[in-house]
Amino acid sequence: MNSRLHFAFLNAGHFIDHLLPLVFATVAALVLTRKWGMSYAELIPYATPALVVFGLGALPAGWLADRWSRQKMMVIFFFGIGASAIATAYANTPLTLALGLFAIGLFGSIYHPVGLAMVIQGGAADRSAACSQRCVRQPGRGLCGALYEPLDRGIGLAGCLYLARVGHSVGGRCVLDPYSWSTSG
Repeated sequence: MNSRLHFAFLNAGHFIDHLLPLVFATVAALVLTRKWGMSYAELIPYATPALVVFGLGALPAGWLADRWSRQKMMVIFFFGIGASAIATAYANTPLTLALGLFAIGLFGSIYHPVGLAMVIQGGAADRSAACSQRCVRQPGRGLCGALYEPLDRGIGLAGCLYLARVGHSVGGRCVLDPYSWSTSG
């Protein structure tokens, strides 16, 4: 596969990985509350296991991809998340919704440790360009793009990504609670 098409598929995967949980959360909030006569709060316990498996599943997915095949793991991601989304769309009870969301979370957990590793490995000429391009395009992470090259020389990729997360968290706190940084009482 040509490298540009490969890169496009990886980026489409990232989009899908974030889109599907949001689509089903919106459907639950706007449609299923009326259709099933349940409050949004009553639907949350059915979605929570999906979020847990989305996070925890990343560890074994990354480990398996390193020992087996990143490309084959991405094939599993695309087919698995697609089939799970179709099955979840046909959910007619809270339990079938929970099972579908769990499957979306399980297959979705593959993308970040596998797909992003592939983006950084083959999507740019070097690690610096890959991190800089990603950080500059995303609000809250622009500082990482400006500082990545010198940081990479000193503390490495992990250090840069850690600082980007800290910067993102601080930026989010400023946006969500602007008075938290006020020095006056």
